[in-house]
Amino acid sequence: MAGVPRWRLRFLILPCLALLIGPACSGGDSLAGVAKVDEPLPRLSGKTLDGDRLNASDHADGSVLVINVWADWCGPCRQEQPQLVRLADRYHQDEVRFLGINYQDDRDAARAWVEEFGVPYPSLYDPSGRTAVDLGFPFLPDTYVVDREGTIRWVVFGASDEEELAGLIDDLLA
Repeated sequence: MAGVPRWRLRFLILPCLALLIGPACSGGDSLAGVAKVDEPLPRLSGKTLDGDRLNASDHADGSVLVINVWADWCGPCRQEQPQLVRLADRYHQDEVRFLGINYQDDRDAARAWVEEFGVPYPSLYDPSGRTAVDLGFPFLPDTYVVDREGTIRWVVFGASDEEELAGLIDDLLA
């Protein structure tokens, strides 16, 4: 497995376990955890749900960046989304940017999700799943916290909560 970052190797088995135990997006307990990492943010760009072009690095513009991979059909994503919206509002003045990656979803369903939850940040539309795969995610939802220099420092595999994610963001703001 040459060329695969060590932190990703630890989680390559999770998708297989998830198939054995039950899908992470089933709404039940999911395999989850927080990993401290030191990997450059891969180039993430494409069209948003609204059809605008977006490059994650340009969007971050030297700020801390929180990237959440989600889908409208994912139960844990639904539980997590209101907390992400509150965090985006809370940290807006602190040079923290949020970005969603809408994974293998129907565009209209994803737009309805954004409206339902009042999501204040853009989401890259990723119907093929390639953008999310560039991050090396094992299942939904996953959240990546990127420092001001463009290095992924924290990954939350599975649903996060507001307190946990705020602690990771605060760590990078300190």
